[in-house]
Amino acid sequence: PNIASHERSLVFEKLMERERLASTGIGHGIALPHPRTLPEIAMQKPQITTCFLTRQIEFEAVDRQRVSVLMILLAASTCQHLTLLSKLSFFLRDGVFRDYLLAGPVAEDLLLRVDQLESEKASGGA
Repeated sequence: PNIASHERSLVFEKLMERERLASTGIGHGIALPHPRTLPEIAMQKPQITTCFLTRQIEFEAVDRQRVSVLMILLAASTCQHLTLLSKLSFFLRDGVFRDYLLAGPVAEDLLLRVDQLESEKASGGA
């Protein structure tokens, strides 16, 4: 696993600490919880965990919509954090991608879609 089980409570604390600063509900039913960095966690690599909620929850999002998708971004360094946050923000500005995400795709399909979007962005097509 990327995060040891004994470190999960610290990750949870950092996520809650970040939410107390300001909601990470970015709108359109999506929240992007992301503590700044986690250098004290022995992570193998940065990660984005996508959670599709069975019930929408109040998240104090900027558009006041309830949230049904959480994309939890975790990184050990500021560089990794900012790189992932930038990429994710770029993709989430695309309404077609947001709608796709809100439909709750299976993991393999979501990963293929993200790979496709990254390829398009790299070639200047997106």
